[in-house]
Amino acid sequence: MPLSPPSDFQPPTDGPQTEPTHEDLRALWDEHERRRAERARAKQWLDVRETARRSAAGAVVARHGEEALPSYLRDDVSFGPSARASLRAEARSGRVVRAGVDTWSPAWYVQEGGPGWRAMEGLATARAGRARMLPDDVAGHRVGWFPDSGLVFAEGHPARDGLACPDGLPEVLLEVEDSMRSAGIPVSADLRAGVRRVDAAVDLATDSRAEGLSILNGVAALAPTSCKVVPWRTGRCVESVLFKTPAGTTRARVYDKGRRLIRPEAQCRYPKASRRDVEELTSGYVREQFHRKLAPLWDAAQGVRVGGQVALVERVRDAIERGEVSASRARTIVGYLVLTAADVPQGARRTRYELERDARRLGLGVFSATEDETVDLGAFLEECTDTDAWAAR
Repeated sequence: MPLSPPSDFQPPTDGPQTEPTHEDLRALWDEHERRRAERARAKQWLDVRETARRSAAGAVVARHGEEALPSYLRDDVSFGPSARASLRAEARSGRVVRAGVDTWSPAWYVQEGGPGWRAMEGLATARAGRARMLPDDVAGHRVGWFPDSGLVFAEGHPARDGLACPDGLPEVLLEVEDSMRSAGIPVSADLRAGVRRVDAAVDLATDSRAEGLSILNGVAALAPTSCKVVPWRTGRCVESVLFKTPAGTTRARVYDKGRRLIRPEAQCRYPKASRRDVEELTSGYVREQFHRKLAPLWDAAQGVRVGGQVALVERVRDAIERGEVSASRARTIVGYLVLTAADVPQGARRTRYELERDARRLGLGVFSATEDETVDLGAFLEECTDTDAWAAR
């Protein structure tokens, strides 16, 4: 027998059901307009950050490659101190020695039982995990294959000396295929499986070894979003800084190339579904991949200056006079920077994070104590993508 509700039961309601008043509709419209304006301002600010740069003197200038700033940005009142400070620094000129591809890995598929398959079975005698490798290089490339899938690959430097221009990779691939055929591996254009790996890099010149050490120390002290920073040191000197994803995959690194060169490098790995044909690896595409991988580093470096004790203490003094930090907190931050530069342990992790956060807010980085000149880390790194060195040469 079905149950029936008691006679005094009242179903729940969401409150009185009344028609919205004119004031209610007006409030909803105002809220809609406010959110729309916020979205428009956010988009406009993103466009401004791509167009405008902050010069060493603090002026707002057009990005490299832009003819001029839009008219609404030429007025000094368009930018307050906070907006001006958050702009990317203007790229240093003449620092980039070369830009291009350091390492790559083209691939081919060979059919099971076919001539390519039989050739690799006979020639690839060394084991490297799941792959089998040829004992000798071919055209300066390590050659191997995966017997399970029939994927043959070559991995090496497309340029014998320096970095290769991306626009020249199709010609390099033809040379590699000719050398592989001469070595008894019948690969051709109709067997290509795309490119598995591209390491895009830029060589930046420094004025001295001390400046290079300061830059690497400053990069090691950054805290980019969605990246884990892993510095490698020899004694007190940073030699390489790796930027890893939360899963532990290396997405980029910055390291000492020697001869007073610092090399930022983006490591692009393409699984089977996303491999690129060699013709797609144009200078513009590789440059964009380089920028995308290192964008968190560029953003974290804005306003950060690295250098010697005298120069950075002067910057801290200016911050105290402007009221940005108290004198007692400034003493703590300076002490942290000096001890970190000497590789002295700095206590609990939370304390270090707080000190690093305050140092970044003031635009200070861990520095080399051998120089009294500061280096604008953002300006130094910005030239990596603003340079014309990616173009064909």
